[in-house]
Amino acid sequence: MKQKNKNKIIKENYVSLSCPVFESMPLVSIIILNRNGVDNLKRLFDNFKENIVYSNYEVIVVDNDSNDASIQFLKEISKELPLKIIRNTENKNFSEANNQGFRESNGEYILLLNNDIETTYGWLNEMMGIIINDNNIGSVGAKLVYPMYYDSSNKKKSFKVQHAGIAFRTDGDNFRAYNIGNGMDPFDKSIKTDTVAGVTAAAILIKKICL
Repeated sequence: MKQKNKNKIIKENYVSLSCPVFESMPLVSIIILNRNGVDNLKRLFDNFKENIVYSNYEVIVVDNDSNDASIQFLKEISKELPLKIIRNTENKNFSEANNQGFRESNGEYILLLNNDIETTYGWLNEMMGIIINDNNIGSVGAKLVYPMYYDSSNKKKSFKVQHAGIAFRTDGDNFRAYNIGNGMDPFDKSIKTDTVAGVTAAAILIKKICL
């Protein structure tokens, strides 16, 4: 059942691709933070090169003092991918570590990506096809789907939408952010995500601006 549901999502994603055509392909710097996440990295980079489709990219992994096999794994895959490793001797915070990656980046666009993501075919191609053709777009995110859960408390989330953009709602005198589509089927047509208030930094594409 697990593989069947996963394959269904992959198939539906494939047939819904817009397959954008690019007159030029500016460099994208993909920044990934890691600490003792070798299993996550193995899943992320499994078929990474085949799934990305967009050909002009670099990967910068900022490693926060891992003591597992992360560095060894990254060195191995760097033979096949345009990958740079930044090794820290301490566990730096999210902002500081991402800024390290930013300073080492050469891309015209920056993509922050969690190390526990599993990509589908054409993901970066689709994201770049949106942002490159509209100067009014500040950032582009991705629809995130929960993985298979085996524990009873989270089982209902399996293969359901985690995030399809961020919106806000009132809570008394306050405004609170929430994930659009959370808990819904991934291809539910009622999920409208053309324009949203924000996207999560788990997968966010922005144009690089140097001040």
